[in-house]
Amino acid sequence: MARWSHGSTRAGSRGTSKRSSTEPRLEPCTVTRTAFAGGNAMRIMTVFVAFAALFTSTALSQELPTTGVIDSRLGKLEVINGFPSDETVTKLFDDMDFQRATQAYLWALPYVAMAEWQRQQREIFGAGELDYVDYLDFKDKLGILTANATTPYTMAFPDLAKTGPLVFEIPPGPIAGGILDFWQRPLSDTGQTGPEKGKGGKFLVLGPNDPDLNPEGYFVLRSPTNNVWSGQRGLDPDASKAKALVAQLRIYPYAERDKLPEIGP
Repeated sequence: MARWSHGSTRAGSRGTSKRSSTEPRLEPCTVTRTAFAGGNAMRIMTVFVAFAALFTSTALSQELPTTGVIDSRLGKLEVINGFPSDETVTKLFDDMDFQRATQAYLWALPYVAMAEWQRQQREIFGAGELDYVDYLDFKDKLGILTANATTPYTMAFPDLAKTGPLVFEIPPGPIAGGILDFWQRPLSDTGQTGPEKGKGGKFLVLGPNDPDLNPEGYFVLRSPTNNVWSGQRGLDPDASKAKALVAQLRIYPYAERDKLPEIGP
């Protein structure tokens, strides 16, 4: 490798020649970078790409040195002969780890939030695969970011891998909600905002590995995830009527559809 130095004097083949203090000259030297010795080629390339991106984005208005210090959002980054120093390499790897961890957290947040809520309903309330849990008063809803204080809510988190295809039966009346997969992607609205328009209906939800079914009288949905969420709320201004309507919600395996008793209004 070589390093640019300033204000040096060197011996030439025909005597001594001097360069001005402002004129750089090329001088051989040895630079050891333990971060690159025997490392993974892809990992090394990643450092160079990250460094180049940071270098160009933060130093456009600066003189770009091959040896020197660059001010960046990570602090001061040292460059020697165009290569990052050991300390700079460590700083870049630390920043890449932080950025990737942040992206992983943001990517997984919808699924992890649903899984944690499912776990809490099972461990605290003893809810099974076919059970709704009601959230009726203000205290019940303190952990729900978008809930209002007066509307009765009810939620279920069944696992289709354990139950097989499930029927979510929505009663007619002023009720609204939806069915989501565990990435919080909507499969369908239900109730007044759903395809049944508040007239009541049966939603058949298939898991990712279930065979196709298309029975008459059902709104058929397929979930990309085995775990799903059903959330409903009663909208009747009379609180007692709203609670009674929510109590008519049912979940049951499609295979057991002929074994269930009818429920009244």
